[in-house]
Amino acid sequence: MKDLDIQVGDIVTYKDGSMKIITSKNKFGRQFDNYGKLIEKENIVKLERPKYEVIEEKEKLLTEEEREFLRQYIALSFHRIDALTKTENTLLFYNDNIYDAVSNYEVKKDMFKNINNRIYTLSELGLEE
Repeated sequence: MKDLDIQVGDIVTYKDGSMKIITSKNKFGRQFDNYGKLIEKENIVKLERPKYEVIEEKEKLLTEEEREFLRQYIALSFHRIDALTKTENTLLFYNDNIYDAVSNYEVKKDMFKNINNRIYTLSELGLEE
């Protein structure tokens, strides 16, 4: 079984009955198990490729249009912005060093509808680079 097409996520069973999950592959094409050990292809007796299904997927907080708007607003802002929240129709922007909001921006009610009732950091919103 030397010419196996082993992929990350596969389960291999060895001659001794032990089973390992392939967790990584290096740039030379060598596969490693969940303990960081190199997979020995010559001792494999069974190769399984499970079908993984998505159990839960996080809803995106921002649309691409909202994300681009925030990137531009933050880039042009006089203050350093580290976090934000939304009230009914206003975005409030925060800086780590200042307790109160450093600026605000009025938006339509249907914009930023997934941001509510808590302060989000820029990294949570995918805006930090």
